[in-house]
Amino acid sequence: MSESIEEIQAAYIDEVRAIAPQLEAWLEQRIAEEDEDTVLLRWATGLGGHPRFIEIYRRYYLKIEELNEAARQELHDQADVLISQVEELAPDIAEIVIGLFFNPIGIDANEETV
Repeated sequence: MSESIEEIQAAYIDEVRAIAPQLEAWLEQRIAEEDEDTVLLRWATGLGGHPRFIEIYRRYYLKIEELNEAARQELHDQADVLISQVEELAPDIAEIVIGLFFNPIGIDANEETV
């Protein structure tokens, strides 16, 4: 039995919450070692550009894609579930997820997610 969209979203929020302190400490360390302007030029998306967060986002995006493939009658927009709705459902991690300005998901020549 596959996970529901609500279960996928809840697991995503839990996983991002779990790494949030590490990401925040990482960014604070970068700022302590360099000046804030330099860090923000390199990491313009803030915590949303951290590779660990992008990996989590991509993994859950693909889970939603799989769920959508299995049930074409009820499609879920991955960005809504993983970014837009999170601001209301989990404001404590909103700063991380809304920093993702691009969708780090590839599409092949057949417009299939890769």
